[in-house]
Amino acid sequence: MPEHEDSVGFVSYEEAVKSLLLQDKYNQLMVDSYLDSEPAKAARRYEHSEEFEEIKCILKKRGFNSGVVLDLGAGNGVLSYALAQSGYEVKALEPGDGAISGRGAIQSIQNKTGVFFDVISGWGEDIPLKDESVNIVV
Repeated sequence: MPEHEDSVGFVSYEEAVKSLLLQDKYNQLMVDSYLDSEPAKAARRYEHSEEFEEIKCILKKRGFNSGVVLDLGAGNGVLSYALAQSGYEVKALEPGDGAISGRGAIQSIQNKTGVFFDVISGWGEDIPLKDESVNIVV
């Protein structure tokens, strides 16, 4: 993917999240978005959320009670963590390496929870997996 650092006014997603975390008026927004400064806490909270319960219901209604899941654009990994905790084999594809919103956050979740799944550096336009190697893409 092209680098954007030379663009005028460009702020990365990670930088934007860090900026919002520093502003008290956005505290609740960041917690509600599972982007708090402690990714493992956010992941545990997400695992027990209404949002994730709904995702599990949708997957089960479609016959996906287990299987290999590709979390495309995994972000901070809260969904990947919750799916792994629910028995799915997870492959988290994330291009960013950020500590709050990228692979760094995913690594932090894994280290603090002991829940491990594949983390792949890459973009959705060029997924480094064999065709038909996953059952579900989220």
